[in-house]
Amino acid sequence: MRPSVLFLIAVALVGCSPATEDSPPVEAETFAQLYAELLVVSAGDPSSNLAEAPSGASADSVLARAGVTREAYLETVRWYNEDVARWRDLLARVVTRLEQRAARADSLLRGESEQGKSASPGEGAGGEPPR
Repeated sequence: MRPSVLFLIAVALVGCSPATEDSPPVEAETFAQLYAELLVVSAGDPSSNLAEAPSGASADSVLARAGVTREAYLETVRWYNEDVARWRDLLARVVTRLEQRAARADSLLRGESEQGKSASPGEGAGGEPPR
């Protein structure tokens, strides 16, 4: 065979082989938000396994809202599984999102309890009777 034919075959084989991509199928920020939401949804389901395709109507809803298919989710998990440092970086983002979510929830709860404390029973906001 001629060297040019061998070169073309080698290039074709390299192009067809699975290569590690530089970026995940689902963008990192989107996946961090998605993973954080799936963690919250799966918290009540001990059989849930986020390393596999998440299951249930709630998980389907989270995936749909993010515009991510189960296949893209699984491909992204595989991409992160190729390198522990990727997971570390992603999980740091996930923890940040969960902490922000908890802070918002705390803030809302404090705001509701402060409103409840400012008005005595039978009174509306500002100490006026309800109309």
